Amino acid sequence: MTEKVVELLYRSIIQHLAGNEEKSKEYTERARRINKNTCRCGGQTVLCKYNRRLARICTECGIVLQDGSVAQRCWVDSRRVG
Repeated sequence: MTEKVVELLYRSIIQHLAGNEEKSKEYTERARRINKNTCRCGGQTVLCKYNRRLARICTECGIVLQDGSVAQRCWVDSRRVG
């Protein structure tokens, strides 16, 4: 989880405690979208295909994520990926 995701979740909790449910849900959804596109190293992921199935590849470390787990590490030069 990145610092931005944690910040959004803190804001969500504060808004929830203040009684503003709509703003709380908005912050939670934003955090969920950011976390989905983030690798465990903190890099952003982009869509790709691995073994003819949809996957995500990290632009920083080159790990290929499929169904939330690591499928393989990409051996392509990382400068070409990003």
